[in-house]
Amino acid sequence: MSLRLVPSSSAPSSSSAPSTLHPTYNLPDPLRHGLSASRGALAAPSAEQHPLQAHLASYDATQDALKLQLQRNTFGLALPMRQMMERKVLKEGWDMGAMPAMRGVGGAGRDLGLEILMGRDETLAVEEFMGVRDVGPVQQDIHAQMEAKLRI
Repeated sequence: MSLRLVPSSSAPSSSSAPSTLHPTYNLPDPLRHGLSASRGALAAPSAEQHPLQAHLASYDATQDALKLQLQRNTFGLALPMRQMMERKVLKEGWDMGAMPAMRGVGGAGRDLGLEILMGRDETLAVEEFMGVRDVGPVQQDIHAQMEAKLRI
C-alpha cells in the first residue's frame, strides 16, 4: 500500500457496453452507429462521470487508508486493527435495547459513535444546517423495548 494523499487519477469505467460516442468529441456519432444510437444517447443522461466526481467520491476512503497505514507504520499492527474492529461493531449496530440513543443521532442515517471513531465528529456538513430538520428516532422506554424484544 502506498502513502497516497489523494485518490488515483484513473477513473473507473462505469459502462461495459460499447460506446456510441465519438472518441475525441464525446458526442453521438450517427455516421458510425446510426440515428437510433444518436437518439438514445441524447435522450438518456450520460452515465460517464467527470474525473473530479470520481476523485471526490474516493477521497474519504483514500484518506482513511492513509491514516491507517501511517498508524501501522508508527504504532504497529494492533492500533489500526483495533480501530477497524471498533468500526465494524458500530457499523453492524449491535442491539442492546437500552442504548438506542447513540444510533441515528445527528440526522438521517448518521451514527455518532462511528463519526467519533472516524474523526468526523467536529466537521459540519451542508445537510446538517441546510437540510430538512430530522427529529431523530422515536424514543420508547426501556421496558416497552424489552417487552417487544422478548414478546411478552
